[in-house]
Amino acid sequence: MEGNDGFTANLYKGRKKIAELLEAANGGELIIYWEDSTAPKVAGNVMNAFDKIHQRAMTPCEAELAAYLIEIKGSDPVINADADMVIWLVNLTQYTDLVKVTKRELKSALFYDPETHDVIAFKAPYDGKFKAILDDVISRDHPGYESVNNLTIEDATFVLNYDFFENREAAHQAIIDSHTDAAAMAIPKF
Repeated sequence: MEGNDGFTANLYKGRKKIAELLEAANGGELIIYWEDSTAPKVAGNVMNAFDKIHQRAMTPCEAELAAYLIEIKGSDPVINADADMVIWLVNLTQYTDLVKVTKRELKSALFYDPETHDVIAFKAPYDGKFKAILDDVISRDHPGYESVNNLTIEDATFVLNYDFFENREAAHQAIIDSHTDAAAMAIPKF
């Protein structure tokens, strides 16, 4: 993933590149360049953001991804898997980038408050040399804070990007509410 305003990313299935993604951040839709775009088109089922399935012509790789998304619909809360392919790919790309940044941030000692989601960062690594000193400082000055470094990468990504995930969930719910009789929630500003 590259850039702050838009991005390009490669999509792989295993070790095989199947597509290149381009989000130009110009108000347009995500552009997907399928590697097998010259192969004969096949009929594939796709699900849009409102859970309606329809069939259209697509490349074999695109059809395989579309079938996978219908199969897992809603079963991957880590990337908020909407079965709409474009939404899913953007979410996957954003999540992958957040994980990459989190791995870099975990080279330093990080602690968080599970109630307020405030994070404290130290320049020192959370290793054998500094761990006891950092634990002592945190327990004395910030009781209740827990180490981010002891979490799984998925949990650490969530903790370090709490507002991002909460805003995305609220926006997703607002879209659902706008198509039902439920009272609509305000869409948060990003």
